[in-house]
Amino acid sequence: MKELYIFKYGKGKWLFLTIVLSIITSIGGIFTAYITGRFIDSATMGNIDQLVQTIMITVIGLSVLFVLGVAFVYAKNNLLYQCNTQIKAATFDASLNSSDEHSIKEQLSLFTNDLKQIETKGFLSEVAIIQNALMFVFALAYGIFLSPLTMLMFVVASCVPIIISQLFAKKIESSSAAWSASNSLYTGKLNDYMKGKDTIVNYNAQASAKKDFSKITTQLENSLKRMNNTVNLSNQTVGSVANLAIFGLAFSFGIYQVIQANLSIGHFMAIVQVTNYLINPLMIIVSAANDKKTTAVIFKKIEGLEEKTYDLSGNAPFEIHSIKVSEGGLSIGEKKLFGQLNFELQKGDKLLITGPSGYGKSTLLKALGGFMPFAEGEYLINNQRHSSESIQNSVALIKQDPFIFDDTILFNITMGNPYNQTDLDKVIEQSQLAELIAEKGLGYEVGENGKNLSGGQLQRIEIARGLLAKREIILADEISSALDNETSQKINQMLLRSDSTLIEVSHKVSEEQNSQYQQIINLSQLENV
Repeated sequence: MKELYIFKYGKGKWLFLTIVLSIITSIGGIFTAYITGRFIDSATMGNIDQLVQTIMITVIGLSVLFVLGVAFVYAKNNLLYQCNTQIKAATFDASLNSSDEHSIKEQLSLFTNDLKQIETKGFLSEVAIIQNALMFVFALAYGIFLSPLTMLMFVVASCVPIIISQLFAKKIESSSAAWSASNSLYTGKLNDYMKGKDTIVNYNAQASAKKDFSKITTQLENSLKRMNNTVNLSNQTVGSVANLAIFGLAFSFGIYQVIQANLSIGHFMAIVQVTNYLINPLMIIVSAANDKKTTAVIFKKIEGLEEKTYDLSGNAPFEIHSIKVSEGGLSIGEKKLFGQLNFELQKGDKLLITGPSGYGKSTLLKALGGFMPFAEGEYLINNQRHSSESIQNSVALIKQDPFIFDDTILFNITMGNPYNQTDLDKVIEQSQLAELIAEKGLGYEVGENGKNLSGGQLQRIEIARGLLAKREIILADEISSALDNETSQKINQMLLRSDSTLIEVSHKVSEEQNSQYQQIINLSQLENV
């Protein structure tokens, strides 16, 4: 059995209690076999005293096992809670800090579908494997104590299902990978249709959408059916072969031992009872191991995400004195946007980027912010190359279409980070949000995608967010596109008069304002476009 992930994500007392109580409650099967043998021996020998003693032992023993069983379930559920919260937190952290680019649909599928699969068929299966493995060991030890030779036959018969189960291992893992891929596709398509339903209705595309949705649903359910069929076939085959081996070989040998007077009926029945705690745990272990195999692909996906996580330590914001781009060029896929971009800025300089749509103005800001690499040339800050992570922590990229969280105005400005009230009040004034805050308050819920506010109000929240971060460089991408002229002028003048280095993409710049920029670059005039 490969690594048990409950040891990776479960820690402390709940892991300890689950293991300890698994050991203790696993003895329950042995206790049942023991009292079964005592009852039968009491009957065959006609021993009333032994019968009374057995009844007392049974009542006390089963009562203790009941209490311990309840405690085990409680500990197991708390361990499951701990594992679930740990793996979700670790996966979320890796998703935020990973250098690997997964689509939003893939990440949603990972959190909503794959992690649930890990809970039900990963962590729970591992607990089942541990408990039943212990039960098997204790049952084996007790059986050997009663009759080593008879127990040996039962052990040989019990090993058969393990061998058979290995024949299905690769098929189970393969069918699980196919299901996970289909599930991710299904989630992505469903996300598209739910977000684009107005467009579907507007263009009478319901029939096409239904047809496509039916196709991906069929694909998903077929992959699930194939996975379940493979697992069920494995379980059924193993079960049938195990029963045949137990009754055809081991049980027959035990009866022969009784006939030869080498074994009492009570001990034989105890061994038969113990056998249930050999074959049943083995069956559960095989089934749980098969279930665990269906999560192998998901665990690999999460581990791959964690391996590509970058370390943010040492990437704190730093003071920026100069920026230089030499022979810079950008591409999206096979399409080259521009090349031979050259400029140099000193601290506090202002640069205006212009050009028609599609020339890569917004893409250039992303590259300058460290969110994508330049395809050509050299990008130096303070005459040195820096990691993309350190650059990201030193710039404020204020977007034309900001992402707004379904939370309060305050959260969307501060992003949940600690803040100074004086600084907050200042950026509220600078971003022309004072009137909105006075009317609605910082605790106002903006709604999903900021639906409770206008586009201009959302854009000003994005501006305030960037200003509050106090970054050395402000990258402003058409930040006044949704603002009225008066508000746009006020914010633009505030940025131009600030001490920050400003690199702005804008179409709303007057001739008078042009003179306030140290440099103006028109991307359409660059070579290699």
